Amino acid sequence: MRYETNCMTGEVTEHPDADPTPVAPPTLKEQIAILEASVTPRRLREAAIGIDNGWLASVDGQITALRGQIQ
Repeated sequence: MRYETNCMTGEVTEHPDADPTPVAPPTLKEQIAILEASVTPRRLREAAIGIDNGWLASVDGQITALRGQIQ
């Protein structure tokens, strides 16, 4: 379902999805790629100076767990 708001009147209109085809969940390899892509240079800098609150270690743990499920 998609919603559209008229800026002039504030009226909200519902638009049913044209193609309600279900989307398959990402595969394990796709999930790993998504997590790896989230490790940006900024995140690496934050981890290097210790202000990431364990974010990088958490992502690495998630990637390791997913790789373990593949094998």
